[in-house]
Amino acid sequence: KYDLNDGIGPRTWRPGEPNPQPLFDHIARGLLLEAHNAGFERRVWQACQRLYGWPPMPMAQWRCSAAKSRAWGRPGGLDAAAAVAGTARKDPAGERLIRELTMPRKPTKSDPSFRLTRQSAPEKFAALDAYCEQDIVAEAELSMATPDLPPQELEYWQIDQAINERGVAVDVPLIEAGIKIVNAAQAKYGDEVKRLTGGIAASEVSQLSGWCAGAGYPMAAMDEDAITAALKDPTCPPLVRQVLDLRSKIASASVKKLFAMRNTVSSSGRIHDLFIFHGARTG
Repeated sequence: KYDLNDGIGPRTWRPGEPNPQPLFDHIARGLLLEAHNAGFERRVWQACQRLYGWPPMPMAQWRCSAAKSRAWGRPGGLDAAAAVAGTARKDPAGERLIRELTMPRKPTKSDPSFRLTRQSAPEKFAALDAYCEQDIVAEAELSMATPDLPPQELEYWQIDQAINERGVAVDVPLIEAGIKIVNAAQAKYGDEVKRLTGGIAASEVSQLSGWCAGAGYPMAAMDEDAITAALKDPTCPPLVRQVLDLRSKIASASVKKLFAMRNTVSSSGRIHDLFIFHGARTG
């Protein structure tokens, strides 16, 4: 769905249909194209370049209503920003529809398919089409109610988008080696926790909490802050201290970054879309 603001209203294009020539003509004239969280639309455009031969879309012609909303101290989410601006809101049923129609479903005997299609669920896709049109209205009204980015901020946003698209290179073999070390260390610490507690795994938080109480040191919580405080408490029994220390090493958030990097790295060895323009209030 797209609206060229030419009085015709929203247009629809679907794969298999003739390419959207009015949209191409709009771009060829050097006119702008705006979306809310435009990085997503840029990725879709690039996919259409590869799959359907669409023309390149220059970065200089993109604008993002989410970026300018955040830059002016408003929320980045479309519905929250619209609520602040007093403009048209998103259809609340849209998020449920998107999940239902874009995510694989569990097959049943009566319907063994993994996904709903326009043929199998035409009424749901018609509702999705209506939701997309309402999104166009909500984005347009929010954009009109939000000042544009000043020239220097616009340049910063374009640089931000270039960085996100290029991505950050990571040393994948080093990450894999680090994960092997982490797995080996966690297995060793986990076995030690089981030995000290009589078979309780470090991940069994409620049982571990009960064991601490039975060992003479009740724990109101087993999160990182509570364990850090316990390890600093001179009244904490040595055996409980040892178990809590092992638990903190196994649950350490810092090593989880290795797994996150492995799960998000692209085939080119880079991680993309790490930054959100004006994601912090300071910009």
